[in-house]
Amino acid sequence: MVTIHTPYLQKNPVISTCSTHSLVFIDAAVEDYQSLVNGVISDTKVFVIESTKNGVEQITEILATYADRDFSRIHIVCHGAPGSLQLGNTHLGLDTLEYYTQQLQQWQKIFSASSKTDKPLITSATTSVTNLLIYGCNVAFGDVGAEFIAKLHQLTGANIAAFRQMIGSTALGGDWELEVRTTDMEVSLAFAETTRKAYPGVLATFTVNNTGDTDDGHANNSITTLREAINLANATAGDDTITFGDVFTDTTPDVITLTSGQLTITDDITILGTGASNLTVSGNNASKVFEISGLGKDASIDGLTIANGNDSAILVNKNTILRLSNSNVSDNTTTSSGGGINNQGILSVTKSSVSDNTATSIGGGIYSEGDFKLTNSTVSNNTANNGAGIYNGAESYFLIGTGILTNSTVSGNKVLEDGGGVYNFNSLNLINSTITNNTSDSNSDGVGNGGD
Repeated sequence: MVTIHTPYLQKNPVISTCSTHSLVFIDAAVEDYQSLVNGVISDTKVFVIESTKNGVEQITEILATYADRDFSRIHIVCHGAPGSLQLGNTHLGLDTLEYYTQQLQQWQKIFSASSKTDKPLITSATTSVTNLLIYGCNVAFGDVGAEFIAKLHQLTGANIAAFRQMIGSTALGGDWELEVRTTDMEVSLAFAETTRKAYPGVLATFTVNNTGDTDDGHANNSITTLREAINLANATAGDDTITFGDVFTDTTPDVITLTSGQLTITDDITILGTGASNLTVSGNNASKVFEISGLGKDASIDGLTIANGNDSAILVNKNTILRLSNSNVSDNTTTSSGGGINNQGILSVTKSSVSDNTATSIGGGIYSEGDFKLTNSTVSNNTANNGAGIYNGAESYFLIGTGILTNSTVSGNKVLEDGGGVYNFNSLNLINSTITNNTSDSNSDGVGNGGD
């Protein structure tokens, strides 16, 4: 679903407007997107693109409803990288333009139809061509950016303006100047000056195109590993997005094997993998895979298998947040707590599985002394000394750790002692969830209670 917003009329003496409508598409993954929704100029329709669905398809569907309507400008606001836009759960770039040719040519037909509608204020042929304004960091940067903009112009027939540098907060090195244009065109921004000055972030996306694990320190040499992308995102203030292109876009499953230790996330980051069956990040049985660190930092990981971690696959430190979705956490080990996930902060697991992990101490699948939610997910076939599936809570000066399981299953887990499925130390709420076929005393020595 695309959410439609019609803003209140606003007067802005700096930005010119006309009677024709502008359509603004804002990706929900953009930091503080609601302030942008609320800050558009008058005579504008705003559509929020869901970050979990294909953004190109969402835009195409909306544009189809505006065929033969009167509009002259399309604004697309999303995370960007040289030659690439992150639109919902897909990216539109040089490597995917061919795949989306049909949709983009449909845009051209719609733009052409709009240009033929009655526009009484238009006085020249050049102003009747639809302007496509792209708000995304570094989209037009370098040769790859220039080629992308040129090809997008050819496919859509629109005059295009895009950013070569970062867009957004000046304090973070951004601005609001669309430096690259396919023609001499008037550019009217979609956002009021007060909105632009107040916006706190930048719209940066980093696209991984190599399965290696080296950060060569050269951000623009056309080779970007996952480690380099995370380091770049950590160094760029604001909520940044990491996507996967080039070698990752075919049907062959890919594996990124870590050879330089764990990947540490210290800033707000969204990692959009290509699917748990298509992309694995392996700790190589030598290190953790991910660590979430930094006061109040919020990481989202979607569409990965996270495997072969040593000393847990994922560590979520205190005062940090991890949102894990559409992912598998499997075949990881630890000699302490949390073979799959060790959560000391805030953890949300959605539409994911945590399976076949081992802890020689507690929490084979998930150990949590923070707060966690498990939704539409499974925890299965994990092993531990106590709490094979989930070990929830701890005792300090007071009990800590709360959990909520919704529409989820905990099954087939085994412990040597107590809590085959769940060992609960504090507060655990079950909503339409199943805990079944778990085993305690798996070595049959007569010690152990609570299979489920």
